[in-house]
Amino acid sequence: MQSEGINSLTTRERKKDQSLSPKEKILLEKRLDYVPSSRHKGPDLGLFFHELVGNETFPKQMFCVIGGSIGFLLFVVTYPIIALLVKISSGGPVLRKDTRLGRHGTAFTCYTYNIFNEEGEIARGLIAKFLYKFRLYRLPHFLNLVRGEMDLVGPAPLESPVGDRLNDELTDFYKRFAVKPGIIKIRNGTESFQGTHAFEDWESLLEKELYYVAKPTLKKDMRVILSKFGAEQMNGTIKRT
Repeated sequence: MQSEGINSLTTRERKKDQSLSPKEKILLEKRLDYVPSSRHKGPDLGLFFHELVGNETFPKQMFCVIGGSIGFLLFVVTYPIIALLVKISSGGPVLRKDTRLGRHGTAFTCYTYNIFNEEGEIARGLIAKFLYKFRLYRLPHFLNLVRGEMDLVGPAPLESPVGDRLNDELTDFYKRFAVKPGIIKIRNGTESFQGTHAFEDWESLLEKELYYVAKPTLKKDMRVILSKFGAEQMNGTIKRT
């Protein structure tokens, strides 16, 4: 049961407003405005934003540290070879830098190997296709993990226009930003969900993301990872108060 609005717990949070970025201010105001459940559009988590922050279990945190360390080591070891191949293939910068939304909606620079052209399509050539097929172009994501901007598993890191649009369309969409975006993303079927998709697709994916965000655990992480290899996708009922 939602016994009180968010306004009743925000005096201290409002004092922090002066040091926030514009995106954080938008999300903060979204938190402060209580929306009755009868007006909710899309999946309803039933928990306030502050209840979701720092909610990861200890085994999940350790899994991120160990898995992230292995992934970063793999990135460092393979970087000279892959960087040379990318440079030969494209002739441009080795790393591609894109702006994505992270925890609390804060923008950060997301790194990947530069295998895409200016239109965002995979560049021609066997090297680019190979790196894309085996998702090796995402290895620089571990730079973001070491910098504290991404987690091993979590919601997809979205572009700002996509996040802004869905934040307006789905009432509880902003709560997915209570956790860091993941290198291994929660998915809905085979869709990437970075571009423009039907509202119903985003609504279905948000249901999975909020189920995960409500209590990030090692078990949920393993289910997300196994779903990449054809296992049953993560499904569950959103916890309600």
